[in-house]
Amino acid sequence: MRIGTKGLTMAWTGLFTVLLLARGVAADARTDFLLDMLENGGNYRLKVQAATTLGKIRCKEAVPALTAALRDRDELVVIAVATALGQIGDPSVIGAMEKALATTPSGAAASQLKATLRVLKALVPDATPEDDSGATPRFLVRIDAMGNSSGVADGELTARMRTLVDQMVRKQAGALVQETAASAAEVKTRLKRGKLEGYILSGALLRMEQVSGQLVVKISLNVFTNPDYNLLMMPTMEGAVPLPESPSSKEAERETQDRALKAVVEGLVDSVFKALRRRDGE
Repeated sequence: MRIGTKGLTMAWTGLFTVLLLARGVAADARTDFLLDMLENGGNYRLKVQAATTLGKIRCKEAVPALTAALRDRDELVVIAVATALGQIGDPSVIGAMEKALATTPSGAAASQLKATLRVLKALVPDATPEDDSGATPRFLVRIDAMGNSSGVADGELTARMRTLVDQMVRKQAGALVQETAASAAEVKTRLKRGKLEGYILSGALLRMEQVSGQLVVKISLNVFTNPDYNLLMMPTMEGAVPLPESPSSKEAERETQDRALKAVVEGLVDSVFKALRRRDGE
């Protein structure tokens, strides 16, 4: 009898840790080891753990292998792979995931594929201009990965938070969002030509819990220079919104979460840009 993905993760984490330490591997070697397990693992347990770990470390180099593994015959492997692709957050796999969903019977795998597709589609930028405020472009901002240390087990939370940060940055006068990956040299060239200041925003959901009829949310943002990744500031903000008076559906629960996330993210992003403008001499 099989156990669920969560149980497999716990059962095999110790084995993977021992194997990785025994090999004395660095980050690149660890990735190679996990990719080998995903592609050539002798049983579904190894493939599930490899996919789970690659998702947790948000390994972008694993996207091709994970995409290929969507065709695995084992449902648990497909679930783990789809979850990992959602954590990595690369919208380029949307087509492959839609194809996988079309050939996947209803069940847990189909549900996870649908959930991940919602996450990835939310990351696709709008066709609107990068900055339609009319202000002179001043900041070039890359939105980086978001983490979740709140204890709330929801694979979509970090993607939703990242989308909100992106939306709030776009509302800042003079802020441009760096849409695509670029080398350090390319970023520096763009900054120089546009006379822009470059920054990178990442962050983490630190708290999300119900307290006295309210949903309390706490978020931190990390602000780095772009492309050098020198840490400038780590602001943190907490906020709360009222919970529905009567028992709510999952959709209503998600709406409450989104309202709380939006309120805190908006306040954090505003405070970050006020600090950046002061830093730049405004």
